[in-house]
Amino acid sequence: MDQNNLFREAYSIGVVHRIAEQICAAWDGFVAERFLGVVLPGYEDRGFGDRARRIVAGLEATLPEDFPEAAAILVRALGPEPNPESELTGFEGFYVVPYTMYVSRHGMEHLETSLDALYEMTKRFSAESEIRPFLLRYPVQTIEFLRRLTTDVSPYARRLASEGTRPRLPLASRLPAFQRDPAPVIGLLDALVTDPSEMVRRSVANNVNDISKDNPEIAVETLRTWRERYPRETTERIIRHALRTLIKRDHPGALALLGFETTGLALESWTAEPSTLALGGALTFCATLASTVDADQKIALNYVIHFVKARGERKPKVFRLPDKTLSAGGTLTIERTHVFRDYRNQRFYPGTHRIELVANGRVLAGSDFQRSL
Repeated sequence: MDQNNLFREAYSIGVVHRIAEQICAAWDGFVAERFLGVVLPGYEDRGFGDRARRIVAGLEATLPEDFPEAAAILVRALGPEPNPESELTGFEGFYVVPYTMYVSRHGMEHLETSLDALYEMTKRFSAESEIRPFLLRYPVQTIEFLRRLTTDVSPYARRLASEGTRPRLPLASRLPAFQRDPAPVIGLLDALVTDPSEMVRRSVANNVNDISKDNPEIAVETLRTWRERYPRETTERIIRHALRTLIKRDHPGALALLGFETTGLALESWTAEPSTLALGGALTFCATLASTVDADQKIALNYVIHFVKARGERKPKVFRLPDKTLSAGGTLTIERTHVFRDYRNQRFYPGTHRIELVANGRVLAGSDFQRSL
């Protein structure tokens, strides 16, 4: 089963019937036949997102027009809260997403009722996408609501404060105000740095990684402050995960924060072969680095391919290599083979391309190569 078909099963026909049963149990006025009549025609041919939207359409056709009443029914229809010591796995909790979608579609004029409903829903899965319309329209009130959640007993509720405020949350609308000024978000994250849940701390790191794409200096300074303020056994994993984009960009502040020095390193040898290759061909590069200092060094390694684009200009793409340790006065050999194939967002056009090796933010070696016609 391919991935698209696999994800569709989060909203299988069995899940649709389960939703109908739960709402029936929560509200005597629910007409399951009407709900199923809206949702199920042509359902098996629909993808993941379309199935979720079809379930929302079924809710819209059957729930009361009065939003507070409808929200109360959906909250009563929720299943039990998961064990706060465990993480959701597989498709557990996906049935809640159409409920959160219903709230964001119909509850914008009922802020307090909507936030209370999303709070109950996020404890069963996640309301990270559907809290965002409220952040856009009611930023002050919604941030204050999320601030209260940072001390909630449920890790899923606490995670909403960190994940829902990510400026660049994948598959969700961006938050331009926080891209310009992430201070309100950082205020929330500061309360969650030492959260007992690894799930929450990882969300904190993901949020800072988002912040780093628009405000790299603020992200680095925030992480530096956390390192000074909180125990290192807590912050080091957050820092490394939060800086993954900046390390790939060879940002000096990020490299320094992780202990990657730009001095004491020399190139001893470099080869990149062949110099001409066709689509589907492989380029192998080999480099030997030498230490020029009397202490072991951490080495952050990337290689960059400057691909020729359709109009003839070149555009770099960075590929991360595993970090290494170079012993004092020693040498380190790095070898890698890159196969050139066409992908949806990266085509291998004819022309003169270039490959470079970057260590601790410094370009140490490079070679041009050709793609044959």
